Amino acid sequence: MKYMKRRFAVLSSASEYGYLTSIIKDLHRIAQSSNIDLYVFTCYQYKEHSGFTNRTGYYIYNLINYADFDGVIVIANTIYDNAVLERERQRILQSGKPAVSIGKKMEGIPFIHLDNTSGFFRLIEHLITQHKVTKMVFIGGPDSEQENKERIQAFTAAARKRGIPIFSSNMYLNGSWEYSYGYETAKKIFAKPREEWPQAIVCANDNLALAAMKVAKENDVKIPEQIKIVGFDDVKFSGSVIPSLSTVNGNSEQVTHEAFKKLLSGDRTPNEVRIMSKPVLRQSCGCPVNITQAQIDFATQDTSFQFEFPEFTNHMRQLEDVFLQSQSTYALLQNMNIFFQRSHKFEGSDFCILLNSEWSSILINSKEELGEYYSFGKQVNSIVNIKNNKKSVNEIINTKDLIPESMYNPMGSNIYLFIPLYNHTFMHGYAVIKNNLAFLHAKQAYTFTRTFGSNIERFRQKNMYKLLSQQYIKLSTTDGLSGLKNRVALERLAVPFYEQNKKLNLQNILIFVDINKMKHINDNFGHLHGDLAIKTVADSISSVIPKGWMGIRYGGDEFVVLGNSRDYHGEDFCSMIDMTLKAKTSKMKLPYNLSVSLGTLTFGPESTLTLQQAIDKVDEVMYEKKVAFHKEAGDYVPGQSH
Repeated sequence: MKYMKRRFAVLSSASEYGYLTSIIKDLHRIAQSSNIDLYVFTCYQYKEHSGFTNRTGYYIYNLINYADFDGVIVIANTIYDNAVLERERQRILQSGKPAVSIGKKMEGIPFIHLDNTSGFFRLIEHLITQHKVTKMVFIGGPDSEQENKERIQAFTAAARKRGIPIFSSNMYLNGSWEYSYGYETAKKIFAKPREEWPQAIVCANDNLALAAMKVAKENDVKIPEQIKIVGFDDVKFSGSVIPSLSTVNGNSEQVTHEAFKKLLSGDRTPNEVRIMSKPVLRQSCGCPVNITQAQIDFATQDTSFQFEFPEFTNHMRQLEDVFLQSQSTYALLQNMNIFFQRSHKFEGSDFCILLNSEWSSILINSKEELGEYYSFGKQVNSIVNIKNNKKSVNEIINTKDLIPESMYNPMGSNIYLFIPLYNHTFMHGYAVIKNNLAFLHAKQAYTFTRTFGSNIERFRQKNMYKLLSQQYIKLSTTDGLSGLKNRVALERLAVPFYEQNKKLNLQNILIFVDINKMKHINDNFGHLHGDLAIKTVADSISSVIPKGWMGIRYGGDEFVVLGNSRDYHGEDFCSMIDMTLKAKTSKMKLPYNLSVSLGTLTFGPESTLTLQQAIDKVDEVMYEKKVAFHKEAGDYVPGQSH
């Protein structure tokens, strides 16, 4: 595909979606003035139930060929895996393309340092000096993150400067940036006796702070009168809730301005630009701020709605149903397109799902575990392609093109959001969401990633168990020597087939086949020749009867054929079996004459006979033919088995 304008690759992880969307929106605002497209590659890492930290999502960066882009922006303080950052750092430097790192230093790449201490320090000082707070708790993010460490340092330094003691019991550390972590931690705080409650809860980011506000309201605790709550990041919702959240603004507009200035100038000098943060004083710390109508309107909603989206949860359950109810890969493809054509409110008006070019064979792979696979291959299939709210043609594209040609817009500045689709350690593909950053909100991208990946695995395992079940049925109903059905199949398969024919107003056609002089063959030439005789007769039967009919090894040297009038056009199958057998044995040079006695009868749909009774009737017809055979051979003895 030929690109007509400049493109910047943006690497991120969406765990801090409020901060991330704020940064990307500011990036896009500047990109629009320069007619630049942003290709945003984002993912999550998470812990599975086993405790395994799943980092597979980071392999979304494997899609990026840095040489194809005009610049690279790494929002490094959202990417928690240092090994991943180092791998991408080396690839970026090898490409020779201008790049910039935000929030975390990457050796050899220009660095925009977000100041995490000054603004937070001033906010804590403000709580102590202006609002007389002497007892605080701190809810922190991941201990491994430098940003979190700097915010802890600012918190403890401000408290120490003002003579406020900080006890380890008041520090909730080794946490995460997630709303859910803040909610569970705040519940622990408010579960203590009221006299042990702090005067203020200081949170390492706004997600945690908004969650703490939610718990306070659930416990009828007034903010800020009874408790004060502050955060960091100044995300979209922080100024809209009632009371509005006091926080720290990281000055993302200046951050993104500096990033673009570096990239557009082509300056690759790995210097550092420090951006100062500043406190934003609102109602939750006790500062008087006028309540706007927008806040009142926003407050009529449950704050957690911004983080949970019940409608989206229902949307994902419906997607699960699509996988659950589809009985084949083809049906899944059809049903998925129907589903997304009808329901794509959250994904937006332009999006696509692209899977590994071998996706259909992967879905019927019978391995218990797929193992590790972190590549996307040379080509991917757009199995869902929505353009302007309508289904567009599904197509196979070269992976290096990243998006279907129908999605590319040569006009204006666009944001393409790339989300990995995987399960455990197997990468199935990715989704592309165009001009819809809201999909990052409330972990929608994360939920979509997990739901889609796990549903692919459930569908694959369902197919695997179905295949194993079919194999088991085949093995349990197949005679190992003849390859025909066995006596187990008579009850499990033949009886239902016989009864179904009658219900469909079809005639049942039965043939009984018996090998002549089988005892003579076994006694004089051995059981290996006896087995060969059985297999040769079975092969003759199989090669003659129609595909939908059933050949059954009924006993040692006896066979039953069951068919219906749908596949019957007056053929004399008894003669055809006999002639086929003679043709086979004429080439085999057997030391004996191999022949069969056959009988056939037709039973109309009005027949009240069971299958076993019908077989007994056909057996009688066959026996008459067998008696005639032995009389002609001169060895018939009345009452003796032949």
